Amino acid sequence: MKKILDDNIKKDIGENIKRKGFGTLEIIVAVSLIAIIFSIAYLGINFDSKEFQTAVFETKSDLREYLIKSSDEYYKYSILLMRNGYEIYQKNKLVREKKFPLNIYILSGERSINYNSTSRFGAPDRGFTIYVFDEKNKKLERITMMLGSGRVVSYEEDYLEKKAVIDGLISRL
Repeated sequence: MKKILDDNIKKDIGENIKRKGFGTLEIIVAVSLIAIIFSIAYLGINFDSKEFQTAVFETKSDLREYLIKSSDEYYKYSILLMRNGYEIYQKNKLVREKKFPLNIYILSGERSINYNSTSRFGAPDRGFTIYVFDEKNKKLERITMMLGSGRVVSYEEDYLEKKAVIDGLISRL
């Protein structure tokens, strides 16, 4: 009789423990699900910023690359600036095309940039500035090619300070 009583007590205690709280495994699963939800939300928030940073980086890289190629290979390169990207030509032959998302603009007072192999070891005819603008997030980056050195540098700009200039460049597209 005592054995049956002990078994019933153990059974009741086991059932009560299960009903009173959460087990370790349940807590781990819940915390993991919350972490996954937050990480997905974080990636979604940062995606737009990464697109803009990628556009700036690729633009600067291509400007540098074709500056070097024009001085090393003795070819003339032209970069045709478009609304959401640019095309690079060598002797009227398309060698590279970049397209960015519709909310990212490539802006400049010039429609094209020419690299001449005979001018300052591949440097363009004059220094220039182009803007990469993210209309969705109102981010602005100024990319400048320095004439004397041929260096390509970029600076983060405040869109609100340059709003009139940027809006004027967008209206010309």
